[in-house]
Amino acid sequence: MLFRSGRVSCTIRPSGVGELIYVRDGARRPLPARSEDGGEISRDEEVIVTRFEKGIAYVRTWDAMTQPASIERKNVSGILQKETNNVQ
Repeated sequence: MLFRSGRVSCTIRPSGVGELIYVRDGARRPLPARSEDGGEISRDEEVIVTRFEKGIAYVRTWDAMTQPASIERKNVSGILQKETNNVQ
């Protein structure tokens, strides 16, 4: 169940519990969920389950899971551009 994707069906409020729906064996299944960072996640957001605790799935948005890689790429691009400008 870890790293399974799903969609928020009931908004996860800050520090609260919402609900996500995932598909297993062709059937849609509900699961109580909390945000991994304690923030709000809106209805219809795609999420990834990162852990379980006492029957509750802790999730992060798909964007949050992929964002650090794009930030790192932008930082590397900026550093390379500065180095190129210093050489000229």
